[in-house]
Amino acid sequence: MEEEKINNKKRTILICSITVVAVILIVGISYAFWQLTKLQEDTNIISSGCFGVSLEGNEAINLTSAYPLKTEEGMKSTPYTFTITNTCSGSANYIVNLESLANTTFQNSSIRVALDNTDKLYSEYTESNKYFDDSVEARTLVSGTLEDNGSVTYDLRMWIDENAPSTEQNKIFASKIVIISGEEGEILDPVIENIETTSTLESITITYQASGEMGTTCKYGIEDGTYDNVVSSATNNNCYITGLTPNTTYYYQICTETGKGSKCEEGSASTKGIPKPFTQADVGKYVSMTPTSTSYTPPSSITGYTGSSQKALNPSELNLWRVIKVNTDGTVEMVSDKVSSKEVYFSGKNGYINLVGGLNTIAAQYTDGKHVLRTRHIGYSNQTETITDTSMLSKTSAPWTKTTSSGWTATSSGFTEAQEAQGAGDIGYTADYNLVNAVYGSMEANNPSGTATFYWLASRRFAYSSSTSWYFYGRYVSTDGSLNKSVLSNYNSGFGSDYDGSCAVRPIIILKSTSEIESGSGTSDSPYILN
Repeated sequence: MEEEKINNKKRTILICSITVVAVILIVGISYAFWQLTKLQEDTNIISSGCFGVSLEGNEAINLTSAYPLKTEEGMKSTPYTFTITNTCSGSANYIVNLESLANTTFQNSSIRVALDNTDKLYSEYTESNKYFDDSVEARTLVSGTLEDNGSVTYDLRMWIDENAPSTEQNKIFASKIVIISGEEGEILDPVIENIETTSTLESITITYQASGEMGTTCKYGIEDGTYDNVVSSATNNNCYITGLTPNTTYYYQICTETGKGSKCEEGSASTKGIPKPFTQADVGKYVSMTPTSTSYTPPSSITGYTGSSQKALNPSELNLWRVIKVNTDGTVEMVSDKVSSKEVYFSGKNGYINLVGGLNTIAAQYTDGKHVLRTRHIGYSNQTETITDTSMLSKTSAPWTKTTSSGWTATSSGFTEAQEAQGAGDIGYTADYNLVNAVYGSMEANNPSGTATFYWLASRRFAYSSSTSWYFYGRYVSTDGSLNKSVLSNYNSGFGSDYDGSCAVRPIIILKSTSEIESGSGTSDSPYILN
C-alpha cells in the first residue's frame, strides 16, 4: 500500500529517473485518556535497478497517558533506532522528515523531538513539504549524504515538553518518519542571508533566512568575537534576545548547518537608550532623522519653470541634521547638514511671486511622520509666501515709488540692500541666516557627495536698474557661503523677459516637544538617535 502511494506521488525527487521515498514509522504520543498504538512490523525496502535505499528500525514509540518531561528525563527514554543504507553504488543525499498526521491535536510547540543528541521543540525544526496531503505539517530533522553502500543510524526520541500548558491534556501527537532521497544538489548549501536587527531598551531581535536543515544556533556576548550566551529559542528565521542592558552594544553569531556543512555570520546591534529631552547644551549637536518621502518633483504651477531640467528630489537622502535652536516650549529647530543633490529651478514672474511659498512647500516633504512638528525652508521668517498684489510688480506702483519717511525714492544708484529686501517683503530672512551661521561659522554647505553647492534662501529681492528696467531676484548662498542673488525676471515696459534660476534646497525642521534623545553622542560620526 505504501509502495503504491509512493509511485503515485509526483512531487518527490528523482534519482536515476526513479522516485525513491520511504515512509517508515508511525509514532504516537497521547496525554491522559487517549491512546494510539501503531507498530513497525517489517523492514521497508524500495529499490531500482541501480539505486536503493534500505531502512531498518525497531518498534515504534508508543506513549499512553504520558506526562510532560524535563529534557534530561526525555533524553533517557527508549529511542526508536533506525538505519538508512545506500544499497547500490553511487553517492546519494537524503533528508529525514517527521510528519505529523491528520489526527494530531497537540500544538507543535508542546512536543520535544530529539534525534541523537540534538533536541528541539517540534516547532523549531525547519518546515518542509508534506508527503501526505491531509497531514498537519512536515519538519526536517536531519539531512546528509551516503557514499557507496554507506549507512547511518539515528536514535529518535519524543516526549511532551515540560512547559506544555495544561490545555494540552487529552490530546494526541501522531507522526511518521519520511525519508526523501535524491541526487547531489538536493541538500541545500548552508546559507544565512537577509539579516536585519531591531531593538528595544532590553531586547534585540535578529531576523534572517537560514537553510539549516540540521538546525540554526544563535549566540551573543558583549565583546566582539566572544559569544558566551546561547539563545535556546533560535530558529531558521529569527533569534530573540531578551534581558539586555539599555544603550549597550551586543555582538552575535548565527550559525546554520545542513548535510553539506555549516556556515556562520557575525554582527552587532545595540539596545535603545533611556530617552532624555533636548537642552540648550544640545545646540550645535548632530541628529539622525530620515524623511519618509523618497521622491518629490516641484510642480511648474509653483516654480514657474516649464523646462525639462527639473529633477525629482529625494528628501530621504538628507538624514543628518544639526540643532540650531531649542525653544522654551521644548520644540527643537534643526537645519539639514547637507543640501539636496538635485537643484530646483524657479523661473520668471511666477517663480518670483511663488519663490518663498514654493521653497516652504518643498521643505514640507522632509518629515518622518513621527518627530517633525512643522518645517520651513532656510531664510523664511514669516514673510509673505506668495505675492498676491501683482501691482507691486509694476515700476510705477507702490512700494517702488514710496516717498514717505519709511520709504524711498529711486535714484540713479539704485536701492540699498535693506530697501531691496523691504520692497520684496523679505525683511526677516536674516533670522535663519544668523541661526545657521552661529552654529556652523559659515553658510557654506555640501551636497551628499561632498561637493560645495549653491542653495536657495526663502527670500526675494528686487533691484532698480534704470528708469525703464527693474530686476526681480531670488536669493541664494554661493559655494563659498556668501549671500548672492539670481535674476528670475525683469520689467521693461512689461514682463517680457524670464530667466531660470537653479539651486539646491536646504530645509529646516522643527521637532515635536515629545521628541527625545535615545542614543548617540551628538557628533557627526555618532549623531543622536531619536526615541
